[in-house]
Amino acid sequence: MTKQGMERHDIGGELVEEYFVKVSRYSLPVTTKGLAMLGQPAPQFYFHRPLATLFSTFFSAGFVLDGLAEPSFGAAADHQKVFDMVFQEISPALVARFRLSKS
Repeated sequence: MTKQGMERHDIGGELVEEYFVKVSRYSLPVTTKGLAMLGQPAPQFYFHRPLATLFSTFFSAGFVLDGLAEPSFGAAADHQKVFDMVFQEISPALVARFRLSKS
C-alpha cells in the first residue's frame, strides 16, 4: 500500500517542503480501487505485487534479468500536474528487461 505525503522542515530558519511516498505492507499482494486524479469519474483498479512475485514467472520459465531502470522524468512543461511538480525524483515506472538464459 502506498501513500503520498509532505512534511515541512525548518532548515536554518527557512521552511522547506519535502514530498514523499510511503510504502507499507510491501510483501502482501493487494488489489484495491482508487482515484488517480481529481475529477476522475470512477475509481480504477490498482494491483500491487512485490517484485519477487512479478519476476518469478519469468525466472521459472528460464529467463534472467539483465536490465533494470527506474526513470524519473523531471519537471514537465505542464506544471499543472502535481506529480511532475513535487515527485520529480520518484520514479513512476519500473522497466525490466529479461532474456532467455543460455544455460
